[in-house]
Amino acid sequence: PTYSKYIQNYDHADYRHRYMSIVGLAAEAGELLALVQKGQRNCKEIPREKVLDELGDVFWYMNYVMDSYAISYDELSDYNKKKLDDRNK
Repeated sequence: PTYSKYIQNYDHADYRHRYMSIVGLAAEAGELLALVQKGQRNCKEIPREKVLDELGDVFWYMNYVMDSYAISYDELSDYNKKKLDDRNK
């Protein structure tokens, strides 16, 4: 099945699941940030596989949040583009 079909197997009706998925998204983004911190501290490049691993977790939570609020990739992309365009006026 597609990724969105996989995500749809989870219960989105309970608002607590939605909120916990947003917390999960922030936590996983924090783990990616921690990789950057360690890389800077040690003056080393972050291994691509570790970035891929953390981005995969961020991606999962982002998709869960998007699906639970019925937000499509196109809607999100168009909304963000308009926001950035309006900011630069």
